[in-house]
Amino acid sequence: MKYMQMVGVPFQTTPYSRFISRMMSKQGGGLGGGWTMKTGMYTSRNPTKPLGYENEDSCSVGSRYICVADGVGGWITQGISSATFSRELVKNIELAVHQAQSGKPNFDREKFIDLVNRSYEMTRFANIVGSSTLCLVYLEDGKLHVFNLGDSKCIIYRRSSRQVLFESEIQQHNFNTPFQLGTGSVDTPYNAEYTMLEGLEAGDTIIVATDGLWDNIA
Repeated sequence: MKYMQMVGVPFQTTPYSRFISRMMSKQGGGLGGGWTMKTGMYTSRNPTKPLGYENEDSCSVGSRYICVADGVGGWITQGISSATFSRELVKNIELAVHQAQSGKPNFDREKFIDLVNRSYEMTRFANIVGSSTLCLVYLEDGKLHVFNLGDSKCIIYRRSSRQVLFESEIQQHNFNTPFQLGTGSVDTPYNAEYTMLEGLEAGDTIIVATDGLWDNIA
């Protein structure tokens, strides 16, 4: 399959977009044949939460990946903020992704989920109480790996045809109880939804966001 050269276009985030990425090319090629993403992010504090209640979302973005973790707010009833857990999880994901980029990972489903699982095991080793959902996308040689566990979501929109090309499925055990990684959870990265996408084009937009966005635009 032939791919169009990717062209970067400036864009603006809005209060309605938590995490947005537009794909672009990097001059001179490099890893992945020059395929990269121009990434930006937006996050806001929920005004309905009490003062001093910190944002439990955490994210990391780079030229080839977007990672969003939504710390489960239910822990606050026990005086625990899941922000610490989600931040540690994202930090370990970021480290693993950067290490993978130093070589040629050639990911398939097993290898990609194994990367996430190793990051999760490092987080568990830190003995932090809390839990989090996780959505991770990674661009490799024109292929986009999409990992989603819980009720965050990844959507890919093609502006040229005004079409949503892909929408990941949310995972919930029951209402308001998403799949999650962390203390007391039976879920693991191997329970996540994984998809590998091809055929991306210049200008395609990737939106990765927590349920804080999707619950308010349905």
